[in-house]
Amino acid sequence: MLCLLALLALSNALVLRDRSRLVNAVMAGVMGMLMFTGQLQVLALWFARTVDNVFTSTPQPAPAPKPPEQHSSTPGLPWHDLMWPAVTIGGVAVLATVTATAFGVVRGRSERRAAQAERWLLLTQEHDRIREEYGTYLADPLAYLDRPTLGDTSVPETVAFLHALDAAQDARRSRDDLAGYRIAISVLKTASRTADETARRVGLNHLPQRERSVVRQARKILAQALNSGATEQERRSAYAKACKMLEGIVVLPREARAALESASRPGLSAAARDQVNVDRA
Repeated sequence: MLCLLALLALSNALVLRDRSRLVNAVMAGVMGMLMFTGQLQVLALWFARTVDNVFTSTPQPAPAPKPPEQHSSTPGLPWHDLMWPAVTIGGVAVLATVTATAFGVVRGRSERRAAQAERWLLLTQEHDRIREEYGTYLADPLAYLDRPTLGDTSVPETVAFLHALDAAQDARRSRDDLAGYRIAISVLKTASRTADETARRVGLNHLPQRERSVVRQARKILAQALNSGATEQERRSAYAKACKMLEGIVVLPREARAALESASRPGLSAAARDQVNVDRA
């Protein structure tokens, strides 16, 4: 009975992945097996003595006028000397097998969890790389003006990329679905590459000729606004002029405007820059 209870506790510990319960179940199994082995030893000893009595008993001589014949007693077989070591070894072997199987299951699950954690980490690193690259693009006004369609939500490739970015973020929040996260990252990588290639190929060609010329000129002026060698007044003047030129043609993202504000007004406090960004948003 104790062995049965130990096996039930062992199964429960494996299901719950509780190491302390597993150790307690194994210890209970050891005690139960030892008790069971002791009972088998007593039974084996009794059986051996019974068999020994059968083989070594001397039959009663039948009444006859002749003196009874002397029968040489057959030496008793050492059943009790052979049985209980075999029972002990068998019980220990069974216990060792059960224990090894239990720890093998736990070790296998631990290895699988470690492998899944490693794969999850690789996926999150790839996810972070794509997010950081896109964030860097949005915060760089010069890069944005080189390929503005990557931030244009009217472009199908950009919309597909942004949807894949949101889907990957949702899959990341569910840490139990490794397969779903892997699929989301695969889709995101493809969408990111497609959107970037489309934006580089199109460039400013989606704009009329006159507007393309204005954007290129504004980009040169913004490069001056970002030049650390210029004075603060020159940077602020260049920034204001470029924003005026871009009105109605290209809308710089919030991150790019924040970078220009920071570059053109280095003495501005962080709180003041945030207020400027809110007013311009």
